[in-house]
Amino acid sequence: MDTSPGWHLADLKDRTDEEQVARLIATGIDAEHPERGLESARRAVREYQKLDHFALWGVEADGKIVGVIGIERLNAEQLVLRDLAVSAEARLRGLGRAMIDFVRRELEPWLIRGYTRSDAVEFYRRCGFSVREDGSLPSGETRYLFEWRTEVV
Repeated sequence: MDTSPGWHLADLKDRTDEEQVARLIATGIDAEHPERGLESARRAVREYQKLDHFALWGVEADGKIVGVIGIERLNAEQLVLRDLAVSAEARLRGLGRAMIDFVRRELEPWLIRGYTRSDAVEFYRRCGFSVREDGSLPSGETRYLFEWRTEVV
């Protein structure tokens, strides 16, 4: 996927040992305090590397990964969006939506679901997901479930 001149989507399955990837995933876990999510992000990176039903892609610009999307494939038609993060300097350029569109187009799921915090609810709604409250995060913040289903024609 070409997202902008000089930017492309790369499969990170064999490159998940990069600390840069873990740090970017950590911003998706806790944007205000990414260091709090760094150990969880490192564990996630190891899962992407080891588990065949997990996939991780990143948007690269000038050799630097500026966005990541990670999925868990439940079966041929359903997947969980586990991680989605865009670096601060690359935000508001459509990368998050472009990565979601890539997954929809390339994997052709009929259902995508995942969980997010309140600060990303409107982003998922703009990308066509339904969003509803679904419990609490360990921090006490409300957790939201987002879902997208392909339209039946």
